[in-house]
Amino acid sequence: MFVKGEYVSITDMISDTLEGYEKTQESMHEIENIAKQSKMLANNAAREFGRLEMAGNVQIITQQIKSFAKSSMEINERNKEHVEELVHNINHMVGVRTADVASDLIEKIERSLFERKSNVEAWASFEVFKDYAKDPSEENCRKIAKTLKNLHRIYGLYYDIFFADKAGIVKAAAVREESNGRDISNTEWFKETKNSEDAIVTDMHVSEAVHEYVVSYSIRILDDDGKFIGVLTTRFDWNHILKLIDDTKISGHGEIYLINKDGLVIAARERELIFHKNMLLECQGAQTILANEMDKLYGYAIEVNEQEQLTRVLGYAKSQGYLKYQGMQWAVLALENIKEV
Repeated sequence: MFVKGEYVSITDMISDTLEGYEKTQESMHEIENIAKQSKMLANNAAREFGRLEMAGNVQIITQQIKSFAKSSMEINERNKEHVEELVHNINHMVGVRTADVASDLIEKIERSLFERKSNVEAWASFEVFKDYAKDPSEENCRKIAKTLKNLHRIYGLYYDIFFADKAGIVKAAAVREESNGRDISNTEWFKETKNSEDAIVTDMHVSEAVHEYVVSYSIRILDDDGKFIGVLTTRFDWNHILKLIDDTKISGHGEIYLINKDGLVIAARERELIFHKNMLLECQGAQTILANEMDKLYGYAIEVNEQEQLTRVLGYAKSQGYLKYQGMQWAVLALENIKEV
């Protein structure tokens, strides 16, 4: 027989378990107090009856009471050890989970970024660009523009896709045709792309071209003789990464952040925190992670209060790239705030 299970956040389950732990501790303290009082009562009774010369059966009874009290206290001590071990295992369980959440998310993000890099690498080989190099006519510009529009429509992941010729003049755009004729030859990314054999990937930023959060992918285009034709560049829509953040399973009072190498939040459920919250300043664990003091690429740290009660668990996973994509030195932080019990 199967019984339908009700989904409950693991963090809420842990909080409820810790609440039960607190109640169990209170009960054990009461048992301990009763045992102590019983022992004191037995000692007092033995002394009183001893003075009255009624030591016989009374002494046997008091000894049994003291033995009972001693056994109760010994059992109580063992229970304390078991409960403490349970709490340790709970802390470890939520720690492992947050680390797994962070690791799974950074892998999804990097796989997505790898695929975007693969896109421009494939598109740069299209014959339409080589045709333009042989004949830089308006007709061939229109063919490139049509190709970019089709790519934009098919993939649906980009704000825009641009082609600039070898002089750094934008010749075609998938969406923003007003960019045609713009001189980008002095931009750092164009100069870097022109001289790089590999595609250039920027950190997340606000694009001047589309005025949105993007990651830019740029690659030089060569003709069959290896001569520089121009640059193909995309503006990846960052909302697709934000959706991965939103879809990540974490409790209602948990937090999840994607941070760059400087500790700045570049993705979070609370959009207003992007570029306005620095985890290096607000979380000691983030400092340790980004300083490469952690031996592993992912793991967790536990925060306790003065009473050594679990208050927060920080799971982390650092960027490690995906296949031939090297990664961006980013990290995911998954924070579970344990509600007060």
